[in-house]
Amino acid sequence: MSTMMIYIIIIAVSLLLIIGFLASANEFKKMDKHPEDYRHRWPLMEGSPEEQRRKHYNQ
Repeated sequence: MSTMMIYIIIIAVSLLLIIGFLASANEFKKMDKHPEDYRHRWPLMEGSPEEQRRKHYNQ
C-alpha cells in the first residue's frame, strides 16, 4: 500500500468520527429541549439527581 492510500484512509476515518460526534452532540441538544420525548430511551433521566436522591432516602 502506498503512503497516499494510507493518508486517504486516515482522513476518511477521521471525517467519519467527526460526523458521528457532531450527530451525537446534536441529539443531546435536542434532548435538552424535549426531555420527555427521550424518557423511554433513557429511563434513568426521570427527575433531577436531587429528586432521585430524595426518593431513595424517603423509601
